[in-house]
Amino acid sequence: MTLRIYTDEDTSPRLASLARASDLDVVSAHERGATRLTDEEQLSYSSAEGRVLLTCNASDFRRIARDWAERRRAHAGIILSYRQLGPSRFAAAVGGLQRIAALHDDLTNTTLALDPFIERA
Repeated sequence: MTLRIYTDEDTSPRLASLARASDLDVVSAHERGATRLTDEEQLSYSSAEGRVLLTCNASDFRRIARDWAERRRAHAGIILSYRQLGPSRFAAAVGGLQRIAALHDDLTNTTLALDPFIERA
Protein backbone atom coordinates (compact mmCIF):
# COMPACT_ATOMS: atom_id res chain seq x y z
CA MET A 1 0.00 0.00 0.00
CA THR A 2 1.23 3.50 -0.79
CA LEU A 3 0.84 6.37 1.64
CA ARG A 4 -1.80 8.74 0.31
CA ILE A 5 -1.59 12.37 1.43
CA TYR A 6 -4.01 15.32 1.44
CA THR A 7 -2.78 18.86 2.12
CA ASP A 8 -5.15 21.24 3.86
CA GLU A 9 -6.00 24.72 2.64
CA ASP A 10 -3.11 26.35 4.53
CA THR A 11 -0.65 24.47 2.34
CA SER A 12 0.10 25.66 -1.19
CA PRO A 13 -1.26 23.41 -3.95
CA ARG A 14 2.17 23.80 -5.57
CA LEU A 15 3.59 21.52 -2.87
CA ALA A 16 1.11 18.79 -3.87
CA SER A 17 2.11 19.22 -7.51
CA LEU A 18 5.83 18.97 -6.71
CA ALA A 19 5.24 15.93 -4.51
CA ARG A 20 3.36 14.18 -7.33
CA ALA A 21 6.29 14.90 -9.65
CA SER A 22 8.38 12.96 -7.11
CA ASP A 23 6.04 9.95 -7.31
CA LEU A 24 4.08 10.68 -4.15
CA ASP A 25 0.29 10.34 -4.06
CA VAL A 26 -0.66 13.84 -2.89
CA VAL A 27 -3.72 16.01 -3.53
CA SER A 28 -4.60 19.37 -2.05
CA ALA A 29 -7.72 20.93 -0.60
CA HIS A 30 -7.36 23.59 -3.31
CA GLU A 31 -7.49 20.99 -6.08
CA ARG A 32 -10.51 19.33 -4.50
CA GLY A 33 -12.42 22.58 -3.93
CA ALA A 34 -12.38 21.97 -0.19
CA THR A 35 -10.83 25.20 1.03
CA ARG A 36 -13.72 26.42 3.15
CA LEU A 37 -13.94 23.43 5.46
CA THR A 38 -13.28 23.65 9.19
CA ASP A 39 -10.24 21.85 10.56
CA GLU A 40 -12.35 18.90 11.72
CA GLU A 41 -14.09 18.77 8.34
CA GLN A 42 -10.66 18.73 6.65
CA LEU A 43 -9.65 15.73 8.75
CA SER A 44 -12.97 13.99 8.07
CA TYR A 45 -12.63 14.68 4.35
CA SER A 46 -9.08 13.38 4.13
CA SER A 47 -9.93 10.33 6.21
CA ALA A 48 -12.96 9.51 4.07
CA GLU A 49 -10.57 9.38 1.11
CA GLY A 50 -8.05 7.28 3.06
CA ARG A 51 -5.53 10.12 2.95
CA VAL A 52 -3.19 11.33 5.67
CA LEU A 53 -3.71 15.03 6.34
CA LEU A 54 -0.65 17.27 6.00
CA THR A 55 -1.03 20.59 7.81
CA CYS A 56 1.00 23.50 9.16
CA ASN A 57 -1.71 24.13 11.75
CA ALA A 58 0.03 21.99 14.35
CA SER A 59 -1.50 23.45 17.52
CA ASP A 60 -5.11 22.99 16.40
CA PHE A 61 -4.55 19.55 14.92
CA ARG A 62 -2.71 18.24 17.99
CA ARG A 63 -5.82 19.19 19.96
CA ILE A 64 -8.15 17.64 17.37
CA ALA A 65 -6.11 14.42 17.33
CA ARG A 66 -6.37 14.16 21.14
CA ASP A 67 -10.10 14.86 21.02
CA TRP A 68 -10.70 12.25 18.33
CA ALA A 69 -8.64 9.67 20.25
CA GLU A 70 -10.65 10.33 23.42
CA ARG A 71 -13.89 9.85 21.46
CA ARG A 72 -12.41 6.79 19.69
CA ARG A 73 -13.01 8.48 16.37
CA ALA A 74 -10.72 7.11 13.66
CA HIS A 75 -8.75 9.13 11.13
CA ALA A 76 -6.32 8.22 8.35
CA GLY A 77 -3.43 10.02 10.05
CA ILE A 78 -2.02 13.51 10.49
CA ILE A 79 1.39 14.85 9.49
CA LEU A 80 2.19 18.11 11.26
CA SER A 81 4.66 20.70 10.07
CA TYR A 82 5.71 23.03 12.84
CA ARG A 83 7.02 25.52 10.28
CA GLN A 84 5.22 27.08 7.34
CA LEU A 85 5.75 25.25 4.07
CA GLY A 86 6.47 28.17 1.76
CA PRO A 87 8.23 27.92 -1.60
CA SER A 88 11.69 27.96 -0.03
CA ARG A 89 10.81 24.79 1.92
CA PHE A 90 8.95 22.83 -0.78
CA ALA A 91 11.91 20.65 -1.83
CA ALA A 92 12.77 19.86 1.80
CA ALA A 93 9.12 19.08 2.58
CA VAL A 94 8.84 16.74 -0.41
CA GLY A 95 12.02 14.97 0.74
CA GLY A 96 10.55 14.62 4.21
CA LEU A 97 7.32 13.21 2.81
CA GLN A 98 9.31 10.73 0.72
CA ARG A 99 11.13 9.54 3.85
CA ILE A 100 7.86 9.17 5.74
CA ALA A 101 6.29 7.25 2.82
CA ALA A 102 9.34 4.95 2.68
CA LEU A 103 8.89 4.09 6.36
CA HIS A 104 5.10 4.07 6.68
CA ASP A 105 2.34 2.87 4.43
CA ASP A 106 -0.36 3.33 7.07
CA LEU A 107 -0.65 6.13 9.62
CA THR A 108 -4.18 5.37 10.80
CA ASN A 109 -4.85 7.20 14.08
CA THR A 110 -1.23 8.40 14.15
CA THR A 111 0.01 11.97 14.44
CA LEU A 112 3.53 12.44 13.11
CA ALA A 113 5.77 15.51 12.87
CA LEU A 114 7.22 16.23 9.42
CA ASP A 115 10.14 18.31 10.68
CA PRO A 116 12.36 15.43 11.92
CA PHE A 117 12.12 13.85 8.45
CA ILE A 118 13.43 16.96 6.70
CA GLU A 119 17.17 16.76 6.12
CA ARG A 120 19.16 19.64 7.45
CA ALA A 121 21.53 21.35 5.00
